[in-house]
Amino acid sequence: MAYVGAIHTCPGGGPPAPCPPAAAIDEYGLDDAAGLTPLSPAGVGTGAGVYAECAPPSGRVVYSVDQGARDVRAFAVGGDGQLTPIGTPQAAGQAPQACAVTPDGRYLIVADDNAPVGQMFVFQVGQDGTLTPAPSSPTAVGPDPLALAVSPDGTNLYVISSSDSLVERYSVAADGSLTPGDEGPVATGQTPTAAIASPDGTNVYISALDGSIDGYRIAGGGALSLTGFVSNLRTPRGLAMSGDGHYLYVAEDGDAGAFARDATNGGLTPLTPLPCGCGPQGFNLALSPSGRSVYMTTGSAVRQYAVGGDGVPSLLTPSSVATTGFATGILALPDGGPTAAFTVGAARAGVPTAFDGTPSSGAQPLSYAWGFGDGTANGGGAAPGHTYATAGTYTVALTVTDGNGCGATQTFTGTAALCGGSPTATTTRTVTVTDSPPDTGTVASGGGTSGSGGGGSPGPPVPPPVGRRPTTRPKLGKCTSARRLRLRIRHPRGARVAAIKVLVAGGRQSIQRGGNLTVAHIDLRRLRAGSYRVRVVATLVRNGHRSRVTLRRVYRTCARRRTPRPHGRGRR
Repeated sequence: MAYVGAIHTCPGGGPPAPCPPAAAIDEYGLDDAAGLTPLSPAGVGTGAGVYAECAPPSGRVVYSVDQGARDVRAFAVGGDGQLTPIGTPQAAGQAPQACAVTPDGRYLIVADDNAPVGQMFVFQVGQDGTLTPAPSSPTAVGPDPLALAVSPDGTNLYVISSSDSLVERYSVAADGSLTPGDEGPVATGQTPTAAIASPDGTNVYISALDGSIDGYRIAGGGALSLTGFVSNLRTPRGLAMSGDGHYLYVAEDGDAGAFARDATNGGLTPLTPLPCGCGPQGFNLALSPSGRSVYMTTGSAVRQYAVGGDGVPSLLTPSSVATTGFATGILALPDGGPTAAFTVGAARAGVPTAFDGTPSSGAQPLSYAWGFGDGTANGGGAAPGHTYATAGTYTVALTVTDGNGCGATQTFTGTAALCGGSPTATTTRTVTVTDSPPDTGTVASGGGTSGSGGGGSPGPPVPPPVGRRPTTRPKLGKCTSARRLRLRIRHPRGARVAAIKVLVAGGRQSIQRGGNLTVAHIDLRRLRAGSYRVRVVATLVRNGHRSRVTLRRVYRTCARRRTPRPHGRGRR
């Protein structure tokens, strides 16, 4: 879902002074391929001029900063995306114009341009999303606080002063109170307009109307140090960053610009040409939770872009969607994350245990990461099989990631969360593995001297046969003139023999394939007297899983004995 705040509903989409009707929040469904689709009804009425919107990581509430009504309002998000007012509008100074929710969702912070100084209003967020002023609110800050950003760890607030072109840090305490940083304000570009933090918490970026984007490193304690900047832009305003931190997007004069971000030093490299200034002025940006589409408000419309695998935005069809008034703020709801769930089949040692994660839910396609609790490598897939070597009690964990890349970990960019970081994305349960009842079976030979068994194949294995050792004829050290090596396969209960391969001295071989083979043979008539290495590979199938059982032996042949004919019984 996406929500666009409109200042006025005047003809022509502009905000002329003689036209102050009530503002609205336009409501849209969001699809990366199709863009925005107005809901029905298409919007919800609010105060007199929505300048900004924000939402907690849960995505269940939307807050609108209404400069005309001088307050902040809360709206519950319905299952169909429709907004319903909740609670009471809270006073937020003289000219509130920006907001952010802390990453833990406990506090809403609103910037107020209460000339000649600014103020920061802090509100406690209730379980139902309603707002209550924090005891320490408001806090005086520098003049004209136009934008703000919260560090992804929630401990620092960066307030951008538009009139004196400074950024100042405030520590955020557990009770929501704000304390200025000891290092004091840091200079930024002339007339800054927006701020954003990288999801990894290492950088802050600030756009300014002088055509620059300044990059800062977040040092120990949260202090900022300038690391670099880009310039020669036209009038950069709103900023958005991808969930992996690889790409930064900017609302520009005429189009949306894109930069590749170097995570090692925070540097920015342009991915798109400098805007020509021939299109509509961009104000604010919103990135879809998946990062595959981006939306820019342009006053009377929202411009829509698809984001390619290289991070470069290109216009969707249609390229824009009309709004009911002069569009300013825009918000895409964060992905709430998937819910992991799984079932377990009968668990016996030495036998594959069936796990099924398909009861999990979330944006498709889901990916699965399993931990089976026995110290072996983690598994993947929706329904893996896993064999426990010994009986016991094991704690099995499943973590699910949805099709937007959202899982258990939150993705936060200073003012908004792309992924809420769902605690339900991981689930655990205890699995009790019992001793497996003995299976009997041998690979028996009708000729040969000695041998050893073993083997296996990738994937959940069928346990090798167990039981008495194979018998041999003739006895060890003897030899035989038998022309054929005969094998009889005895397999575990519930399994069948799908194929038998017999190799003699690594060369000549006999292969039999069938549904349930029991006998294999190879003709040895052309072998000279001597010793031959014989390898027998039986492919067993049980419960849809295959494994191989290998038997190696040495087979000894003797010279054939010719029996002399008795006298007097020759031909006549």
